[in-house]
Amino acid sequence: MDSSLPPVSSSHRLDNHPGKREPVNPRRKRLKSTQFTPVFQRSTGRAQVYNRRGTFEAWHQGLRGANRCELIARCCANCKRIFQHSCHATCRNLEAGAGPAPPEVESRIWDSHMRINSRFRKLLLHFRDEQARKKRPVEERKLKHQYLKFISGAQQFYEKYLKFILLRSKVAPELAEAAAELQIVPVDVPTPANIAQELRNTLIESCYSTFIRLGDLSRYYQTELVADPKRREWNHVVNYYALAGSIKPTSGIFHNQLAIIARAEADHLQATYYLYRALCATESHPTAPGNLEIEFRKILNARSNGKYQRKCTHFLPAA
Repeated sequence: MDSSLPPVSSSHRLDNHPGKREPVNPRRKRLKSTQFTPVFQRSTGRAQVYNRRGTFEAWHQGLRGANRCELIARCCANCKRIFQHSCHATCRNLEAGAGPAPPEVESRIWDSHMRINSRFRKLLLHFRDEQARKKRPVEERKLKHQYLKFISGAQQFYEKYLKFILLRSKVAPELAEAAAELQIVPVDVPTPANIAQELRNTLIESCYSTFIRLGDLSRYYQTELVADPKRREWNHVVNYYALAGSIKPTSGIFHNQLAIIARAEADHLQATYYLYRALCATESHPTAPGNLEIEFRKILNARSNGKYQRKCTHFLPAA
């Protein structure tokens, strides 16, 4: 080393830099990550203890839940845009007299909604337990808020689409009762004679399916977002299904949906009645036999365990 260089000052040595850690005192007992750390609160003047690892895990879990909610919300927005574009194209085709869109389009759109709805319901299932709701209240609140936006957006679109159909209900007299119930005044729409019958049948099918889907969305709102079963209100759900039945009474789908409501209210008598109606309809529901078998098994198991209770709900229509 060159002796002509000036000596290094003690304040500029590497072992005296400001960021250097102090030597660990071997006599000092260090806290483990699983132990509790005291924190002084200025407001109360007391020391509060919390688990450092537990706090970090709760924060990280809440962040992951928020990211899941945002991801599902983006999927819902994309699905809604595709839905609106497809249905606007269908409406333009009907107005131009080019003929109705194939029913597979509506089915694919509804299936996309149901896939997102299944994701939401799977996440909401984790908060059925009261302990989970207490541990992650922020994640539950954000998740329910996003699910409410999803349900509301789907309902708004189907209502607009249904209004478009019912405004043209003069083409199909079967839609007159539903239009009068919703206070919609039909308008005269010129339709070519060669597609009048085809357009009429398609409007009936589309209106019937839309009423069923609106009832399903309202039912999901009650079952997933209203925690207390005693506070659930089924009036809107039943009205949608009843309007669907007035349009197409030969179908058994709306009877099957009414049976689902009765089952949610633990009314086995009404559920069995509507399942039989769905089975005996001219266009019987494909899952009615299996649902009826499941319902009988539940009744027999509850009766053998001594938990069967007779219950009759009066909010369901008699027919």
